[in-house]
Amino acid sequence: MADAAAELVKQKRISGFLLNFKCNTARLAASACTLPHMRTRLSLLESYWSEYTLRDLVLQANRSAFKGEAYFENDEYLEVESSYVESKADVLQSIEDLEIAARPPVTAAGAQNNQVVHAPPVPGPSKFANMPKCQIPKFSGKAEEWETFKEQFSSMVKNKANLPDAIKMQYLVDSVERPAALRVKGLPLTGASFEFAWQKLMRRYDNPTRRMHTYMELLIDMKPVKRKSSGELMELLDKAEAALKTFKNVGCPCEHWDSWLIHMVERKLDNETREGSEWRISQESVVGFSTFSALTNFFETRASSLDQDADDDTETPTKQSSQKGNGSNRSSRRESVSVNATSTSFAKGNCNAAVKCSLCRGPHQLQACPRFNGMSTSARFEHCKKERLCLNCLRSGHFLADCTSQNRCANCKGRHHTKIHSDRRQGGEAADSSNSTGQKGSSSAPGKSSMLEVSASTTVVGRTRLMATAKVLLQS
Repeated sequence: MADAAAELVKQKRISGFLLNFKCNTARLAASACTLPHMRTRLSLLESYWSEYTLRDLVLQANRSAFKGEAYFENDEYLEVESSYVESKADVLQSIEDLEIAARPPVTAAGAQNNQVVHAPPVPGPSKFANMPKCQIPKFSGKAEEWETFKEQFSSMVKNKANLPDAIKMQYLVDSVERPAALRVKGLPLTGASFEFAWQKLMRRYDNPTRRMHTYMELLIDMKPVKRKSSGELMELLDKAEAALKTFKNVGCPCEHWDSWLIHMVERKLDNETREGSEWRISQESVVGFSTFSALTNFFETRASSLDQDADDDTETPTKQSSQKGNGSNRSSRRESVSVNATSTSFAKGNCNAAVKCSLCRGPHQLQACPRFNGMSTSARFEHCKKERLCLNCLRSGHFLADCTSQNRCANCKGRHHTKIHSDRRQGGEAADSSNSTGQKGSSSAPGKSSMLEVSASTTVVGRTRLMATAKVLLQS
């Protein structure tokens, strides 16, 4: 308590110097109004103010010990600050006037009668008055915001050598808010305050241990991916990469953290992606441990083609197709048969059972099947032909010509699924498969010509496919 009281006495003494500084400067004799004298007084004023502000921080920290003290009750700091600003402005103006008067006269070009004029004064800090406002993000005190704020503020303001510290201080005050603003509250908007204010923020928010713990918590608490979505998957990877960058920036020995980071990402994946992921299959041939960069590269590629693997909730009804006989054969004997098809489902009335893998009969789409993904491209193609699946969406019930899916191969943009893409077969074997001819055909026999035409339309309701009336036209 005695030490705090002694500090308060010293503070009041310095405040008296600052309050009387302007008056004492005005009383100077004319012989004392020289450039060296004024520059010395300016230095003296700055030393008073620096000592005053530093001691004020100490007193504010022990404010509870000074209940009823006028220094706090009357907020004497504001009065002293105002006096300091006025005193410094007067001294700077006196220095500028003395510098102009000390310059040698210059004869203006083209001046009449040898008119003598003085050289214009060197522009001071006022030349920065019309600078455009820096687009610096606000810093509110959140640990996850500090890294970005520090990098951008340092690049755009702090490291600019031609920018006065007083203007840097103004930018700093304008860029912080909420808890962060309290760290610089009360500091004067002067060049002498900038470095002090910046160090206060650095001590509070640039603590390596605190930043590491913050991003570890963010990594652990990452929002799980609830469904197969490229957007949610990329958000998960971005957060993991941001955490890894912070770990490296603070000097963490994270060169061997790949397995832990991979585990943190995998446990946040949706069940279908995690259990049927090609990532796990691809790692079976890896010698040793996989790397985090390999995981990010894999899932970035996966995200770009995820829309093609997504399970559509609804399908638009296919347009009714029809084939009419040749006009020259209209006089031949014609027989028409009308067949009413009953509603058919892909399972026994159970919508969930409709999602069934055609290879392992598991409750997942074919493209998510580990066995299917482990097969060669040619083997996948042969399986699709055998099961009479659409080569574009890998589903049964329709063929390539009638597929309504807008998805295309991620490799060549062709109208087939990425998982059966083959450079040798592109445009060849796929086009010659039974998918393109599954809904119309022709047959011939010796001595007799016949033609079979089939037209049909399908409608999907939930997971159950309703086959509409089919019209069959036989000609011979």
